[in-house]
Amino acid sequence: GGGGGGGGGGGGGSDDGSQGAQSEGSGGGGSRSVKRKMHFSVAAVAEAAVDEPSGGGGDGGDGDGGGSFASGSGSPPRRPGATLGATSAFAAFSTPLRGAMTPARTGAGARGAPPEPLPKRFVREPATGGVRPAGDATACNSLRIFFAKVMRLSARRLADLCERLQLPPSLTQQAYALVEHSLYEHTSLLFNRHLDQLLLCAVYGICKINKDNGLRGRMVPFRDIIYHYQKQPQCREEVFWTVILSQTDPALQVQSQGDIILFYNKVFVPEIKTFLLGLKPPRTTPLAGDSGGGVGGIVGR
Repeated sequence: GGGGGGGGGGGGGSDDGSQGAQSEGSGGGGSRSVKRKMHFSVAAVAEAAVDEPSGGGGDGGDGDGGGSFASGSGSPPRRPGATLGATSAFAAFSTPLRGAMTPARTGAGARGAPPEPLPKRFVREPATGGVRPAGDATACNSLRIFFAKVMRLSARRLADLCERLQLPPSLTQQAYALVEHSLYEHTSLLFNRHLDQLLLCAVYGICKINKDNGLRGRMVPFRDIIYHYQKQPQCREEVFWTVILSQTDPALQVQSQGDIILFYNKVFVPEIKTFLLGLKPPRTTPLAGDSGGGVGGIVGR
């Protein structure tokens, strides 16, 4: 009798179909576990938790309590107030608990208001004084993981390209630092563009500023970089022939396009010129007739 009462108390909050296990007492005091098929729905449990009164959420043992629902129906019907739009693709994955715990996002314009422009850079570190920037912490962590994966991919492709170009390791490290600065501090360069376009420009810019020291006067034109880039398996001609030069913000509608050289001169260099010149090593033995070695100006294609 005692074993049967314990089994009934353990199954008070669910029906026969949703009860996981029940203990049945025998005359000898032994017990055995009888497993039954579970019918579990996250949406149903969340709905039941919201509908449950604040004072009587413990048992829910009777059939008409807020926590009970038919075992055969995968999810109970939603309340009229919690119904999402029929066109929402996330309607099947949204629950009242998720909506209640998720704070309202700031910065989203109201209906009819013009959309806000996209951010120009991705903030990696907290602001001065240890105060984290405003925003969803989950979204920020997801972006950090995404950018870390992008940088690992960039490192592999840069190492292969610089090895094919026979560049010294110091120039490879500078190219990686330039790509990292571009992605984090000038994230808008990646909007609607291919990652390899930034890699090609970074390699050319590093070779341009190191032609006197690291390369000992050797010129590395864009045509050589593209030639070796075409040996990589992910290469596509559209990467260096069709590059977006200007686009709207935030709709990202293309306004003008060009090749990789135009993108380097008109978009890439104006964005990262200060950082790129900071990577230029001090010149100890000036060459006669040298005009200064800027970062722009395509000599050979």
